[in-house]
Amino acid sequence: MDRMIEYFKRHNGYARTKYLKEAGFQTKTIKEYYEKGTIEKIKPGLYKLSEEFTEITAMSDICQAIPKAVIFLGTALYYHQLITFSPPQIQIAVPESYKIPKLEYLMIDVFHLRDKVYKEGVITIKKRNSEFKIYSKEKSVCDSFKFRNQIGEDIAIEALKEYLRENNNNTSKLIEYMKITRTRNVMSSYIKAVVNS
Repeated sequence: MDRMIEYFKRHNGYARTKYLKEAGFQTKTIKEYYEKGTIEKIKPGLYKLSEEFTEITAMSDICQAIPKAVIFLGTALYYHQLITFSPPQIQIAVPESYKIPKLEYLMIDVFHLRDKVYKEGVITIKKRNSEFKIYSKEKSVCDSFKFRNQIGEDIAIEALKEYLRENNNNTSKLIEYMKITRTRNVMSSYIKAVVNS
């Protein structure tokens, strides 16, 4: 197998320029692989092995390029199959004062969250060579009500209805995140309406 490709595969498909050089690859070689399309640049100094582009690989790329990024809001709801459409840009959350690096080809919609809301409800998804952080179903439903002016109240209601229909829903977890996101008052009336409908 090609030594460069083998190196990327050993590192889950990603590599930083610094570590490629330490492994003995010259700048000229890295450039040749990039120009051939064998590797792609995510941001300056970070490359990935080229593969078929999917939403999963895009979310993984974003979390590699932005270590504090957590897949958020509409993108998280869509991943959890709680809404029927995916937002045009991948929505991510980062801490309040976190500075976002410029990405080469990925379109993102960034939300800065206060520490408590940012840290709670984060889970890690691993699929083949992809790995990314995303908010749990319960946290994502609460986030949709917290940010209903940005995402649309109809989408928040759709996500809540879908979540409550699921056999494995965890209402105690939902209530916990309602407190953390300060959405208990607004969500309680909707939950009653859904349950009684």
